[in-house]
Amino acid sequence: SKKIIDLAKKNNSLIVMENLEKPKKSRFRESKRRKYALSLFAFKRLAAMIEYKAKREGLKVKYVPPEGTSYTCSHCGYVPVERPYPTNSFNYSRMHCPNQKCNVELDADYNAAYNIAQQGLKMLNE
Repeated sequence: SKKIIDLAKKNNSLIVMENLEKPKKSRFRESKRRKYALSLFAFKRLAAMIEYKAKREGLKVKYVPPEGTSYTCSHCGYVPVERPYPTNSFNYSRMHCPNQKCNVELDADYNAAYNIAQQGLKMLNE
């Protein structure tokens, strides 16, 4: 959280994060209680620390809805009609755009982060 705040302060930036209310479904076999606790703990704790430190430094923090950030193509903006659900062949680390005109393949985390940043910029301009 300190590095995020330092970077935002250095660049006079807005901090944008996903508004994750519910835990994501885990791919691992664990008890439901444990999955819930683990999924919320890290993000909620990090988000709280970032918010606290950002407020202390006079920085703004915005939350965007998580819908579509991971499967919308950040390159061309294509949104698949049906959300791609994980299958045995689904690769969590890569995002392949199904749009035949674009057909780009990106790191999935980069793609989602770019989409979150774009939503944050739209919120800033509103």
